[in-house]
This record gives sequence, structure tokens and C-alpha cells, in this order.
Amino acid sequence: MKRIQVTHTRTRFEKPLVTLDGGPFNSADYTPEQLHALACQMLEIANLSAQRPSHGKRWTSAVISYPLPEDLQ
Repeated sequence: MKRIQVTHTRTRFEKPLVTLDGGPFNSADYTPEQLHALACQMLEIANLSAQRPSHGKRWTSAVISYPLPEDLQ
């Protein structure tokens, strides 16, 4: 299982900031609000993934592009 290293730091305005390294993240900096938006997006993707068929003769893989939450663009 891949691990994500989390660095808790702050912005130049002394607001909380998190840097995620590893896994799909590559030195990505997020504010708490952005992390909440990302978490909501990940939960939606997880729920959709759980609903997709994953076995049987007619099963096919899918590549789906999800828009980033506005806070992350």
C-alpha cells in the first residue's frame, strides 16, 4: 500500500497549509478548505466506483476524467 507523507505548515499569511507527497500527489499544497473539497470529490469517486460492476463476462474497465473542485484549480 502506498503511503502519503503529510507536512503540516502554514502560508505566508499564517493560515494552515498541508503539503501532500507520495501516491498521486507530488508536492501539492492545499489549504484546509481545498482539502475538504478534495475529500468530497474523492468520496464521490469512491461511491461511484463501488457502484460499478467489477466482475462477470461483460465487465470492462473505464477511464473517467473528473473535474477538479473549483478550489483546486
